[in-house]
Amino acid sequence: MNNIQTIKENPAIQNHVNMLQSIINRMASNSANSKTWAITIISAILVLLFDKQKTCLVYIVYIPLLLFYFLDSFYLGLEKHFRGEYENFVDKIESDKFDFKEVYKINGPKKFKDRLRLMIRGLWSFSTTPFYVIFAILIYILLKIS
Repeated sequence: MNNIQTIKENPAIQNHVNMLQSIINRMASNSANSKTWAITIISAILVLLFDKQKTCLVYIVYIPLLLFYFLDSFYLGLEKHFRGEYENFVDKIESDKFDFKEVYKINGPKKFKDRLRLMIRGLWSFSTTPFYVIFAILIYILLKIS
């Protein structure tokens, strides 16, 4: 027990945990910013199209909507990945499996298929899917009433 307490108080361990928490916070912030930028850019495109009376081109706003949906899902998948890394790291500190070599590494997804898998996990999240589906429906309704 005393050895675990000594490991927890080590500055390298605390810095590693803080770094993982910082990465998680950054990914959450990026995900929120994706939603903000999606609303801003799509609203601007819609205003321009309706101002110029080019309502036949409204479907073009689905392109940035999909791009931001994928980007948001990717950030959410990365956030979940690093939460898992954080939990694994803390669990290893609590067990006898801890190795100080892990303190100096941050393991992100390296292969394209791993990144794609993270994005797909994010696509079906409660924080992304309802937002973008409702936004797409609102665009469709706006098109039909104009």
